[in-house]
Amino acid sequence: MDALISGQAGIAMLWDEDSVWSVTVESSDTFVPRSREDVTHLFAGASDIVAVADISRDEAVSRMQRAWQFDRAMQMTLILLDSEEDEETRAMAAECAENHFDYETIEEYVTDRLYSAPLPTISDLPGAKIFATRVGAQRVVRFLQRLDDHQLEIIRVRRAWDTLGANQFASRTDQSVFEQVAISAGVFRRLAEAIRAGSVTAAHIAFLQDPRITAMPQHRAVLGHWIEPLKAHRVGKPVEIESVLVDADLDEEPETSTRKPRRSRKDRRNPTSRKKPSIHAQFETVKSELAAVEDLLNHRQYEWAQQRAATLIDRQLKDGHDPQLQDLVELISARLKTAR
Repeated sequence: MDALISGQAGIAMLWDEDSVWSVTVESSDTFVPRSREDVTHLFAGASDIVAVADISRDEAVSRMQRAWQFDRAMQMTLILLDSEEDEETRAMAAECAENHFDYETIEEYVTDRLYSAPLPTISDLPGAKIFATRVGAQRVVRFLQRLDDHQLEIIRVRRAWDTLGANQFASRTDQSVFEQVAISAGVFRRLAEAIRAGSVTAAHIAFLQDPRITAMPQHRAVLGHWIEPLKAHRVGKPVEIESVLVDADLDEEPETSTRKPRRSRKDRRNPTSRKKPSIHAQFETVKSELAAVEDLLNHRQYEWAQQRAATLIDRQLKDGHDPQLQDLVELISARLKTAR
């Protein structure tokens, strides 16, 4: 027996050589006789239709119910994030999403999809956290906080994907299919998390062992061109210049009797014993931070851009870095005022 299944429609159609039936989430034990011509109106508007071969009735019903739960969790999360929905509706959506998030696989399904692109400008993530907190949806609150924390990494991963040349794929269809498989396999999410953790190379190796990815044509070349630019980024936290450069400041030449003894690791952790990073190193670090703010502005993520710029400016003023660096940082203030 073969089947078509849609979580959005909450329906499955099954057929063998002689007969066709449909079954719905609302009446999962009732199989209604159908004709093949009924497919069009039964699945009208659904974009998640999956064809499954050689499947039993029980398995088809189980997969339909699971697909329906995935879709409802996704829809409730999107409603919760929608700034144009009324407060009561958003609060109810938070409660419904919390019920679905009791299942780890459902939360992972939603996460994989929302990590595949930056949130649209209509989204209200701070408000969503407030409504979820208000109704006691703790799983949803934690999920939203992670989503908030990873927005800059999500932007970088999405931009790297969008800049892949068409020559990496045999056709536009192949490109679209690869993207959908990458989303379903959690590649976008895992890359965003890996950037923040500084483990992009390890994630790359893991993807090369994932059968869902290795089944795709030219997967090695696609992954290589997509991931290579991301290996230079670790953007989850502001860069602490001195902690990054402390070991790099040490002379690399071999120790001799005329050279001062190398400082112990304990001494190197002592701020009073550190060498001040060069103005060039400071300048390059600030430029990298400003580029991150520009990324947020270009994606109209104004609140996150403001917070990141404020943190950067405060740190420069507090650390007493060169006035030219402060001037460079403060340029972003004018950019923020004109961005909206």
